[in-house]
Amino acid sequence: MANPPPDVPSVPILLLGDAGVGKSTFLSRLTLGNTTPTTTPTPLPTLHDLNQPFPFDILMYNRPYRFEFSDTASPTNYTLLDPAVIVLCYSIADPASLANLRKKWIRIAEDHFNPDDKIPIIVLGLQRDVRGREDYRGSVRPSGLPSPPPLPTTSSAGSSILDTTSISTTTTSIDDANDDPTTTVEDSSGDDVVPLHPRTFTYPQEALRLAQEMRCDRYCECSALTGELFREVVEDLARTAALTTTEKGGRTEGWGCVGM
Repeated sequence: MANPPPDVPSVPILLLGDAGVGKSTFLSRLTLGNTTPTTTPTPLPTLHDLNQPFPFDILMYNRPYRFEFSDTASPTNYTLLDPAVIVLCYSIADPASLANLRKKWIRIAEDHFNPDDKIPIIVLGLQRDVRGREDYRGSVRPSGLPSPPPLPTTSSAGSSILDTTSISTTTTSIDDANDDPTTTVEDSSGDDVVPLHPRTFTYPQEALRLAQEMRCDRYCECSALTGELFREVVEDLARTAALTTTEKGGRTEGWGCVGM
């Protein structure tokens, strides 16, 4: 990896999380440089851990930056690294990986890297493509029924999570109508839908709440496989990383967790 020019800030970013949650896929799409979402999975390059950290050059605020990404497979023991930003990764398809952020990874982040609370910590949900519209309603359609139109991928502000207010309201209406998990629910289109039990994915408001409880700075999610919300996540990460080079730093004021 070539060193950046001396006047270009270099910001080390460390991705932490369970094996198999999608960290390598995220880094693969990042090195590809293609952030355009697609309807089908895009072939991604194979990365070699010996090449870590993976550089990502970007122009922001009329000046260049280099962000250097590493994860737990770094050839240098990751606990010996000195990151300026920590990203706690989990798989939306695996609720246990979200629980492990609280049980394991936030403790490692705080004990090894952030004893003085100066490093921004971001929670990143990966494999967002596992969710469909019916998943946000807490139900699934019987086979053979047409799927509803796709959900919008960004809010009016271009955020990288859905509007959790609208999601929470919709989910509550299903829960209220379906206290018995074996009861069939009818949706607004008149079609019968079947409650999703057991659920094998995580709702965004659940992860955002956990990020707030862990006093993290930000929460975002995307699909590196299809590119859904990938551009927004990269932009949000880049803004946070760039702020670490300023006197103010990249931490959010107080203990509020910002949903991107």
